[in-house]
Amino acid sequence: MFGTGLIRFLLAFSVVVEHTSEIYGFNIINSVVAVRLFYVLSGFYISLVLGQKYKNNILHFWKNRILKIYPVYLVILFLTVAFSLLAYLLRGSWGELGYLIASADKINLSTWLTIVTTNLIIIGRNLVMFSGFNPENGELFFRPDFIYEHPAYTFLLIPQAWAFVIIVNFYILAPVLVKIRTQHLFIFTLILFLIRTGFIKAGFNHVYWTNRFFPTELPFFLMGIISYRFYKMFPKKLYQVRWLPKISTAVSVMALLILNYLKFPESLKINVFYISFILLLPFVFFYSKDSKLDRFMGDLSYPIYLSHILITMIIYPTFFNAVIGNKNFLSVFVFICSILFSLLINNILMKPAGKYKSVG
Repeated sequence: MFGTGLIRFLLAFSVVVEHTSEIYGFNIINSVVAVRLFYVLSGFYISLVLGQKYKNNILHFWKNRILKIYPVYLVILFLTVAFSLLAYLLRGSWGELGYLIASADKINLSTWLTIVTTNLIIIGRNLVMFSGFNPENGELFFRPDFIYEHPAYTFLLIPQAWAFVIIVNFYILAPVLVKIRTQHLFIFTLILFLIRTGFIKAGFNHVYWTNRFFPTELPFFLMGIISYRFYKMFPKKLYQVRWLPKISTAVSVMALLILNYLKFPESLKINVFYISFILLLPFVFFYSKDSKLDRFMGDLSYPIYLSHILITMIIYPTFFNAVIGNKNFLSVFVFICSILFSLLINNILMKPAGKYKSVG
């Protein structure tokens, strides 16, 4: 039975499609909505594990989150550097290292330390992401309107890892957030959405403020926590109605596939979709919670998300053009290669890392 794992798998695919090419004009949903649904799912699952497995040992929770995220990140960082060097030797192009190499002689020591540190660890990447680079003095600087001739985010070797800065911040706060009473959680979420709207009205409408700034993205994690509260509050008789979890799962998956093509005002359909998703998520989770295959698919979503740009750099354009050549299938090809890479990562890296996870 498929449910939340399938949804995570489809969300990863939608991000790959947006970062490569649509399939004859088709995509599932845009990457912004996809990442926010990841946040909602994360809020749901973190509420679950903190309420059960790690209820009395928060340090074990943090340790296990690090073991889940950081080893894969380091491997992909190493491979990004290695294949960028190889690309230079073979094609004369530095790949993801290109902008860093081009600016190397202009970067001062403190900026080098910041760049190296923030590429090695996930926390702190937002210092570079929210900065511009001044080639005249080699320093990073901040402007709230993000009008940069030389944006510093180009120094970050795994660009899509910005989402994990936000996720790590949530993991840090999660043990406190899951203890907030439900009615207060609703109020807190509403306040954050109002602050988000105020930011946009005040002119802070750049993508970094609206999509990559932790306080404006936190409400989506809180929506996941609220969804888990629904899961606990809904009468057990509802879950015993066999058709309800099945229909909820089918509706959720179908909504993902057709959302882009519904002819409604964008803000209306997105907000209705978010609300519907958190209401249906308890039933989707119940439907698939004992499915090993669904969990297996879901576990592939993180390494797929983190590796697909590296995979694209490796296979496109030379290898892809030699094998297929039709760019409409580039995203499918990258996705398949990312799945194979993720299977390798999960078997070689994540299974051994799992042996060191603490039991809460």
